[in-house]
Amino acid sequence: MMKCQGGHGFRTRQEWEEFFNEYMSLISGISQDHILSPQLDIPKEQWVKEYRKRSQYIRKVYGQIEALLDQHMRYFTRSPEHWDEVTAGSLLSYLFRNCIQIDDSEMCMGAVDSLIPYYEEKQDEVALMKCYMVKMVGYATLDTVNWTKEILAYSRKAAALYEKNFDLLNEEERSMGISIYDFEADQLTEMANKGDITRNALVSEYLPTYHKSMEMIDRVIDSVDLTEKLHSSLPDIRMLFQSRLASLAVRLPADVFTDELLHFLYETAKTMYEKMLEEQTDEIGSVAVNEITCLMAGRMIGSADDETVRNRIMELEQLFPEPKSEGERQCDSILLEADQVIILSMRHLAERNPFMITDLKKVLKSAIRRVVTVPHRTFSEYVLCNDVYHSICPNLKYLDDRAEIVQSLLGMTVFRQMQTAFHTLMVGKCAVLITTHLIDEQPELLAGQLGTKNRDEVRNQKETIIHFSYLAALLHDIGKLFCSAVINMQYRKITDIEFQTIKFHPGTGGALLSMIPQLKEFHDIAAGHHRSFDGKTGYPMDFDNTKSPIKIFIDLITICDSLDAATDTLGRNYTTAKSFEQVLAELQANAGSYYSDVLVDFISNSRNLKKELAALIEEERGQVYYDVYSMLESMSAEM
Repeated sequence: MMKCQGGHGFRTRQEWEEFFNEYMSLISGISQDHILSPQLDIPKEQWVKEYRKRSQYIRKVYGQIEALLDQHMRYFTRSPEHWDEVTAGSLLSYLFRNCIQIDDSEMCMGAVDSLIPYYEEKQDEVALMKCYMVKMVGYATLDTVNWTKEILAYSRKAAALYEKNFDLLNEEERSMGISIYDFEADQLTEMANKGDITRNALVSEYLPTYHKSMEMIDRVIDSVDLTEKLHSSLPDIRMLFQSRLASLAVRLPADVFTDELLHFLYETAKTMYEKMLEEQTDEIGSVAVNEITCLMAGRMIGSADDETVRNRIMELEQLFPEPKSEGERQCDSILLEADQVIILSMRHLAERNPFMITDLKKVLKSAIRRVVTVPHRTFSEYVLCNDVYHSICPNLKYLDDRAEIVQSLLGMTVFRQMQTAFHTLMVGKCAVLITTHLIDEQPELLAGQLGTKNRDEVRNQKETIIHFSYLAALLHDIGKLFCSAVINMQYRKITDIEFQTIKFHPGTGGALLSMIPQLKEFHDIAAGHHRSFDGKTGYPMDFDNTKSPIKIFIDLITICDSLDAATDTLGRNYTTAKSFEQVLAELQANAGSYYSDVLVDFISNSRNLKKELAALIEEERGQVYYDVYSMLESMSAEM
C-alpha cells in the first residue's frame, strides 16, 4: 500500500479499499461464526482449551487492530488538522460508496465526524452530503429504533444537499445518493409499524418523502447507463419505493387514510403486482410482498374479503424455502420483509376473525425459524431487528406456551450474540445460587415476593421463586437485540456513541417484554438492572427502580450481572478479568449506593455461597460456555 507522508492514511481510494479489506479480514477471522462447535465429538476439556486459545488469539488481533486504527484513522480523527484534501477526499469517496457493506459502522461515523468540520470550512456541499449519508447509515446499523431521530435528521440534511447539487454530481454520486431516500422512507415505515404515523403525518411527511424519492430516482435513471453494474439495481429500488408505500395498507389501520389515499395505495399496490406478473419473477419473497399488499389494500376498499386474503397468504407462505439450505445460513432481506407483511396481515385478519389465530401462529413460527438462522452481519442485523421488533415480538403473545415464547425470544435476541449468551447463562447460574441460599438461610428477605407473605410461604414456593429468578436472568439483556454490531465486536475499544447505543438496551428490553403479556412481569428486571440500588445513578434515568414491587430481584440481577462481567476470563477480550474476591470487595465498597447492602451482606456472610460462587466464576465457566453451544444446537434442531 502507498502511504501518506509520515506513514499515516492513504492517497487513493484503491489504497483505502486495500486498507479496509485488510481490516475486515482481521475482523472476519475472529467472527463468532468461527467459534468451535461442541458437536464435533471432542471432550469438554479439549473444547475449553481450544476456546481459551481462541480468546488469546482475539486479544492478539485486538492489539493489531488498535495499532492499525491508531496509525491510519485516529491519527486524523484525534487531530483533524492532519487532514489534507487528497487523503480526506479519497477516504470519503470510499466510505460513500461502501459504508452500507462495512461491518464497522462506528469507525465510518468517527471518520466523517472529523471530516464534517473540515468540509464545512471549505463549504463543500457535495462532500458534506456524503458525510451526512455515512452518518445516517451508521446510526441505522447501530440501532434503528433508538436512533430514529438522528437517522431522519441526517437523511434530510443529506437529501437537501443532494437535491441542491444534483447537477454537479457524477454518476456514482447520483446513484449512491438514492440510498438517502431509502433509509428515510424506511424510518418512516418503521414509525408506521409503531403507530407513530397519524393522518396528518402521513400527508405532511410520508407522502412528500415518497414523491420526492420517486422524482429523484427517475432523474437518476434518466441520466445513467442502467447496463452498468453500479446502476443496474435502480429500477428495483424504484419498485421498492412503491412497494414500501403500498405496504402501509398492512402497517396502518384503515381510519388513518382518507378515501382518496386508500385508492391511491390500492392503485400503487395493483400496479406493482401487475408489473411483477408481467416480469414473471420467481422470487417468492417479492411475490408475497406485492400480492399480499395488493390484497390487503383491496380489502380496505372492499374489493377483497378476509377469507380470500387469508387463503392466499397461507398458500404463499407454504412456498417459502426452509430456513436452512444445504447447511448454509443465508440472509434474504426480501424474505424477512415478506415475513413482516405476512405476520402483520394475519394479525389484522385474526383480530376480526379469531379462528384465524391458528394461522397467525403458524406463520409466526416460520418467521422465528428464519430469524434464528440469519447470519450475523451488519446489514442483516439491521433488517432483522426491524422484523423482530415490529412484527414478531408484538405477536408472540399468541403462542400458547410461555416456555415456547421464552425460547423463541432468546433465540432471536440473546443467542444471536455469543458474548451475551455466555453472559446470560452465567448470570442465570449466579442468580440461582444466590436465590437458593437466600431461601434456605434467610427466606424472610423474600417474603412479600411472588404472592408470599412470610418465610414459610417463601420456602414452600422455593422452586417457583428460583425459576422466576432464573428467567429474570435469561431475559434481562434481551434489549441487546438492537446493538448486535457493538456486542459482537471484540476487536477494538468501543466509542462514546457505541456506549450510548449499549445504554439503550435496558429500555428496549423492557419495551419488548411489555409487548408480551406472558412475560410482562419481567419488565422491571430488564429496565432496571443498570440502575443503582439507591436510584441516583445508572441508566435509563426515566425508570425508577426504587418503586418496583420486585426491586429485590432487580438488585439480585444487578449483582449477578456485575459478578460475571468483571470476572469473565474467556469472552471479554478487551478487558482484564478480576477474581471473585476482588469483585466482592467492590460490591462491599458500593453497598447501599450502587448495590443492595442487604444482598451484599448476605453474600459476604454466607461461607458456602461464596465458595460456590467462586467455583462457578473461576473454575466452571468453561463448562457453562460449552453448555451454551449445546443449547444452541438443541434450540436450532427444535426450531
